[in-house]
Amino acid sequence: MQDQARLFGRGQILGTFRETSELSAAFLSEGEACLALPVEDAAPAVAKLIRTIHERVDMDLWVWGYGGGPDDLVTLSDARAHLPGLDDAFTGAGEDEVIALLALLTAFGGNDPRVLSRRASALLGSHAPGSIHFPLAMRTGPTGVAHRVLTFRAHGGEDRSFWAADRTLGVRFRFDRSGATFRAHHPVIQEELEQRCAEDGIDLR
Repeated sequence: MQDQARLFGRGQILGTFRETSELSAAFLSEGEACLALPVEDAAPAVAKLIRTIHERVDMDLWVWGYGGGPDDLVTLSDARAHLPGLDDAFTGAGEDEVIALLALLTAFGGNDPRVLSRRASALLGSHAPGSIHFPLAMRTGPTGVAHRVLTFRAHGGEDRSFWAADRTLGVRFRFDRSGATFRAHHPVIQEELEQRCAEDGIDLR
């Protein structure tokens, strides 16, 4: 990757020990709003909501990863200690390649080891696909959301959940087999997002 900070671990999102409890609470599942759409159809709707947040408060830093949320991540230092080829594998990678590598890091073993990419081979080293579990996340901006949703689904499969979060506002979108949900830590932001869904014809369950 051209910007190595684009790869995030638990510490980069949840902060120091003193901050962890408060920031983790921002990403709980209670009070989530559920889009009445399958993931593929929810992608443009989520893109619209993230664009709304960007226009409303100029929030342009989002973090994406596999799992249920930031609490599932390991630290970058732990991943680097176990995977010496981590940084080399991600250096200069395009976004789709980064997502494919993130899927490998979450113990997704669907790739035939005979056809692993050069980056995947550098990342895994002597490990077999599916034998490691070091979930990390990537940093992105507020654009390209719909394509990103579909790319995460394509590399992770229907049974692997993934998420997008903004740690400053405490907003998280979560995607799994049943569809997409969102939750804002602040009730006013949650209310505004739900109101925007009503205005834009995005049905909620």
